[in-house]
Amino acid sequence: MMKTRKNYKRTKRTRRKLKHGGVSQQRYSTPPNYYGSPQNYFRTTQKYPVSVPPPRKRTRRTFKKVVPNRFAPKFNPKSWNSFPKDPNDIYGKDGWAGLGRQRSHNCYTYFLNLHNKETQDLCIDRLLTTNKKTCGKPQPGYASGKYNRITDYKDYNCPVLDKRILADNPYIKRTTRDAVCPAGYYKGALVVTDKPGRNGTYHFYRQDADGYWSHKDGGRRATKYDAAGQLIRDVETANRKYKNVDYNIVCNNYCIPSDPKKKRMSIRPTKGWTNSNVFNSAQSNIPI
Repeated sequence: MMKTRKNYKRTKRTRRKLKHGGVSQQRYSTPPNYYGSPQNYFRTTQKYPVSVPPPRKRTRRTFKKVVPNRFAPKFNPKSWNSFPKDPNDIYGKDGWAGLGRQRSHNCYTYFLNLHNKETQDLCIDRLLTTNKKTCGKPQPGYASGKYNRITDYKDYNCPVLDKRILADNPYIKRTTRDAVCPAGYYKGALVVTDKPGRNGTYHFYRQDADGYWSHKDGGRRATKYDAAGQLIRDVETANRKYKNVDYNIVCNNYCIPSDPKKKRMSIRPTKGWTNSNVFNSAQSNIPI
């Protein structure tokens, strides 16, 4: 007679399997010194024999998946940095941009992926005629004509800078960390520090065509690495604690148009500013 389901559960072998977590003890070899019988060995020791370790738990990957974007700019350090083998390369050579562009274009220009010849020429004149090593740079809000220079470090915060960015560039759209920008746009991010000062106020990152992020800190070189020397997969998880400043606040993510005609920036906060005003701004206490 065929056993019913109820009788089948009461068989000796099934009871033994259920007692040991549903794993039949016949799958394991019994050690020579077991306690009278294999059943007693499994009752008095751990669930799994020493020779068979328990299965390892799988851990989830904590890093974000890198997704390329064909509408984003490619990472091209030659178009932003000076010749690496010549520290005094002002005009640029061998395809490199030179110090004139590197020191006059900051994270905001890199975020927009825009070059400005007037800004570069003013910086070259300053480097050649003075012993200064810094130059004036475009700032958020200048191109709109609505905002002047920020004179109080407390104003370097998320709401103020966000208004200035969108006043300069109405085509830029706010987005979220995990959202995907529409066709013709690429991603960027704004970060600030809770202790703004001369060593740092705000910073921008942008996502490149390969899906990784890059940035350009002031007049320094453009790079794909964070403060810990790691490739940037995600701005929020990247190390943003540098030697003199910690950009510990992520303000917003943005979708930036790839078309340069839909973006703008300016080195002058008002139309009345002359070249001497730009020179003086580079010598002020407010970092630019």
